[in-house]
Amino acid sequence: MWYLAEIVFAEPSRANRESYQCESCNVVFQADSADAAYRKAISWGQAYVAEAPAGMQMLGVSHLTSIGEELADGVEICGNFFEELNVWDRIDELIPPAHRLKAIQWEQGRDSPLKNLFDIDGTNH
Repeated sequence: MWYLAEIVFAEPSRANRESYQCESCNVVFQADSADAAYRKAISWGQAYVAEAPAGMQMLGVSHLTSIGEELADGVEICGNFFEELNVWDRIDELIPPAHRLKAIQWEQGRDSPLKNLFDIDGTNH
């Protein structure tokens, strides 16, 4: 069975601080059970912390979802139902143009400084 785990990382806790830089990684694992997939996710997260951007620590696995027996083109790996107000009036706000999707920005901006790709100053729209 294939599983999708969302593994969350954050800067270390500090006194008198409320806001922290965080990272969420969605990773797929093949395992015999959800428990085994969870253990793989924890191991992956611990290994990632050793190589992650300086100072990040693993918070844990925030979601674990089964995908199915086969992982192939067109297989849905996650999703959810939710309620949102006025979606048709806000479509431009809710659905960005393709060039603003992070995967496309990342691939097209491989030669750009990281601060531009990660929108550190809030101007990369």
